[in-house]
Amino acid sequence: MAGAIMLMRGGCSNSATTKLKMEALRANEGCPVDYGNGMTLQSVVYDEASNVVTMTVAVDNESFDMDYLRTNADVAKKNVYLSFSQGDCKPMVNDIANGGAGFKVVLKDKKGGKTVDVLLSPDEVKQMSKSNLSQAEIGKMKFDNWLLVQNRACPQDLGDGTAIAKVVAEEGFVVLYIQGEDNETIDYIRDDSDYYNFMKSNMMSGLAEDVATQSQFALLASNGYGLVFRFYHDDPKKSADITYSVDELQKAMHKTTH
Repeated sequence: MAGAIMLMRGGCSNSATTKLKMEALRANEGCPVDYGNGMTLQSVVYDEASNVVTMTVAVDNESFDMDYLRTNADVAKKNVYLSFSQGDCKPMVNDIANGGAGFKVVLKDKKGGKTVDVLLSPDEVKQMSKSNLSQAEIGKMKFDNWLLVQNRACPQDLGDGTAIAKVVAEEGFVVLYIQGEDNETIDYIRDDSDYYNFMKSNMMSGLAEDVATQSQFALLASNGYGLVFRFYHDDPKKSADITYSVDELQKAMHKTTH
């Protein structure tokens, strides 16, 4: 994201409108840009007639519940707000605000082609540009929003009669309640320490290879949450947990960057 956004910072003009137009053209030339978190910037366009900068972003459906975002405009706007009100994104928002322009983000499902349009008015863009939220506050808002979207997607079918029933934050961990039909495996996880360690290592190896999952690990760890996979059959109280501490999540992320 940073590369495309920095392109939008170049150029000078006495006209804010002309500046926006040139910045959008330059950024668009740099597309596509893979953000590395399940999102790819496909295009940046400035429409002078409507005075709106539009960014089209392809997203993984696993990271974004498109149907939910389409019917919940406030949540969709919060996603855009959290993505563009900080870091390298902030200068771009400032330029759009200075130009008195609107800002539209088109989220496009990479697989199904579904789209969600999020339009911020010039006044909303100005409010975003004036945001002075700390990184900790933004991180907490991102986490709360992520948890909301994850729960909205439940039950999440994992195949083989297994599904994520709910996702909750409790006692310093994000807990995924996973309901399955295989009681024997649940018993092994709970009662056989060797099998538990095997499953824990094997699951982490698979998860660590997924870029979108790495982004979620970072979100959890930065907010002080570990991760628990809670497997059960009929009764969640009769479960078997596979637990990863914050340190273990951070170590998994560190290994993938080296």
